[in-house]
Amino acid sequence: VRKPKAAPDNSPHKNHRGTSKKPRRRRTAFTQSQLAFLENKFRYQKYLSVSDRGSVAEALHLTETQVKTWYQNRR
Repeated sequence: VRKPKAAPDNSPHKNHRGTSKKPRRRRTAFTQSQLAFLENKFRYQKYLSVSDRGSVAEALHLTETQVKTWYQNRR
């Protein structure tokens, strides 16, 4: 049984409908010191306020979104 060959894809980022979309972001590789800081903070504070999130992000040289996502995944 022969399988039909797929038509060549001229765009590197097409979804199942053939329309363009953004490529996925690479996974953040946290350093050991960043993880230790986040784990310690999480031990005492399961939820961060917006201002706390900004402070943590600045202290660790991360974006607020990276800190928010880490907390969401950790919970």
